[in-house]
Amino acid sequence: MTGFSVMKYPLIIRDFFDSSTIENQRSNWFFLKNTSCFTRKTMALRTIIAHFVSKNIFFLVMVMFSGLFWPIITLAHFSPSFGRYYYAILIRVFCSIEDDKTLRQELFACLQPNLRILEVGPLDSSLGLLPKGSKMTTLELNPLLQIKRDQVAKMYPDIVIENILVGNIEDVRQVLPQGNCFDVIICTHVVCCIKNKEKAVKEMHRLLKPNGRLLFLDIVMYDKKLNPLSFWLQRLLHPLHRFVTLGCRAGGYDAEALISRNEFDVSGLKYTFDDSKPFPYQTYYYGSGVKM
Repeated sequence: MTGFSVMKYPLIIRDFFDSSTIENQRSNWFFLKNTSCFTRKTMALRTIIAHFVSKNIFFLVMVMFSGLFWPIITLAHFSPSFGRYYYAILIRVFCSIEDDKTLRQELFACLQPNLRILEVGPLDSSLGLLPKGSKMTTLELNPLLQIKRDQVAKMYPDIVIENILVGNIEDVRQVLPQGNCFDVIICTHVVCCIKNKEKAVKEMHRLLKPNGRLLFLDIVMYDKKLNPLSFWLQRLLHPLHRFVTLGCRAGGYDAEALISRNEFDVSGLKYTFDDSKPFPYQTYYYGSGVKM
């Protein structure tokens, strides 16, 4: 039993083991071998159910929410004014669930003082991570999610708010016709909610100065080989997720391919998996893409 490991066994079986000590793994393994086939199947089924409930409690709540409040969600789809209020509340809820402050701190560590920065879909949590002297422009389609200039001046006196723009990144040429004007573009949890992702990334490339940085963070697809069950479940439940979130395709696109084919160096971007987050918000693609 030297070097015993359960990693070669399927995920459902591995969940049965307490991997904190080799002794626990060994005792559990011998117990599993000496039980009947029916008992092993029963234990596997119980493990599957317990694992699914514990890891997917948020998504189960979303399913119940969509079932109980589908008339409200449908109204949000067809009424722009009500949809803005619904989406503003939804964003606040999702931001509290995702809680990606650690990733943001790592993402913003490359920033230098006195840079011209555009944040697409601005968040209050980003402002506290910016270096002193940052010259900030924000772009947000929903007026209810716009940052307030007076509040920023009071809370972050070292940050200069140059412009607060209303619009979407696909059509940003209407409000920012001039290109090569920003040192950094911050785009976190935004591209998944954009219909024309290709055009959005092209516009961000246009707005960046030569060698400018795109600070990117978004939820992406599960790895089909490492997490096959989560991968297919994510694909299966996409229509429900898009219905509840008014079209958000979290995990529904290949972020690496999207950014790289639009003339960004993606060597500074990487994948990460956070098992502490609820399904389907566990797999992220984040980092700094450099304009080529």
